Amino acid sequence: MAMKAGPFALLLVATSAVFFFLWGTVAVALASGGVFGPSVVVSALSIASLIGAAQFLRTIKGESTRWLRGIPLAVVIALLVLRGGAAALTGIHPGQFETLLLALLVPTAALFLYTFPERCRHTIRGPVAVTALVSIASGYLIYHQAVVFAADPANPVVTGGLNEVVGILYIAYLMPLVGLLLIWAGVRCR
Repeated sequence: MAMKAGPFALLLVATSAVFFFLWGTVAVALASGGVFGPSVVVSALSIASLIGAAQFLRTIKGESTRWLRGIPLAVVIALLVLRGGAAALTGIHPGQFETLLLALLVPTAALFLYTFPERCRHTIRGPVAVTALVSIASGYLIYHQAVVFAADPANPVVTGGLNEVVGILYIAYLMPLVGLLLIWAGVRCR
């Protein structure tokens, strides 16, 4: 039974929600006057993404033998839900673990794109290529976090320089680009 483009695209809209967390946080902060903090917004978007990813994988399981490649993205999102929920309850500012999880979103999204059924392979070539390029920034952030943490586990947060520029570009522009690519691939797959 072939999946229809409408529900397919809607599931990917939900799945991509976490990729827009920065813009969602800004919008919610402005609308609520700062009542809701970033942890609450990230948790809410992560929950929407987890539900979308899980439902997408459940639906695609019958159409694609590669559905297991989508599990890493669902795991990263689930960890964001758990960590974001803990941060929202305790008031602890997100730190290195969240940075690592956010950096892992894009590479796992590239794997997630490979879960699409065979009939959609031509539509995901472009999104996979762009996501692979964005994964270079992810790799840099993951490497930097590992090096900084290994150098000083007691004080792993270092700001400034190229790391800060790459981090801002990644969160503000590259993650939303990948979220848009997920949605675009869902709309194009018929």
